[in-house]
Amino acid sequence: VRLARDPKTGEQREVEEVHGLKIPDSYFVLDMGTAGVRHCFFELDNQTLTLEYTNANAKDYAGKIRILSTFYKGRYKELFPEAGASMWLLTVTTGSEARLQHLKRTAESVVGKNNRAADRYWFTTAAQIPLWEKYFSTALFDPIWLRGGDERRWSLDEVK
Repeated sequence: VRLARDPKTGEQREVEEVHGLKIPDSYFVLDMGTAGVRHCFFELDNQTLTLEYTNANAKDYAGKIRILSTFYKGRYKELFPEAGASMWLLTVTTGSEARLQHLKRTAESVVGKNNRAADRYWFTTAAQIPLWEKYFSTALFDPIWLRGGDERRWSLDEVK
């Protein structure tokens, strides 16, 4: 609980804060040459996470998106000043194309499908990434990713 001033009335009131920290599965930086440098959070969806509970909380996928979006608007630039506006969440699901579409729609419902921020969220299936020789180049340079707010497949090195 903390004191907050109402911006309209100027009155102080107690506000209960809920802190949730969801640590993504990984974080890395991609230098994409002419496409720029991208700071990426990575989430592997094993189909065990609920997409969205009826009561909003941090224990579902929508909660992770809410927290990451709030983090981007707040402490992200303080903790990663070299990142500028560059931040992506790459989600790879072990599930089907239908699961991928559900994850994408969940993220779009949180940030707004037509919001420019939606294109920070990228999605693919594990089946799209081969396991051996070409897995890294495929993950980066083949158009296997869906972006929030868009229906076409992208490669990570493409510029919108």
